[in-house]
Amino acid sequence: MKNIEQKIADFDWQTVTGDINEKVYALVSRFLPGQFCNELIRKYNNSDLYRKTSTFERHPFGLDE
Repeated sequence: MKNIEQKIADFDWQTVTGDINEKVYALVSRFLPGQFCNELIRKYNNSDLYRKTSTFERHPFGLDE
């Protein structure tokens, strides 16, 4: 299994950058194993881990929690 540095280095960052510039977001699939994604979801309400979250909507363009 690749370590995190290898996974980051192997990513197609040119495509990610192009997507961000074109669509204002990019999908980076299969970056983290599912177990880590589920752990992040479970810890979402832990204020010690997340300082602030933003929800982007058409108007007023972003609401912070």
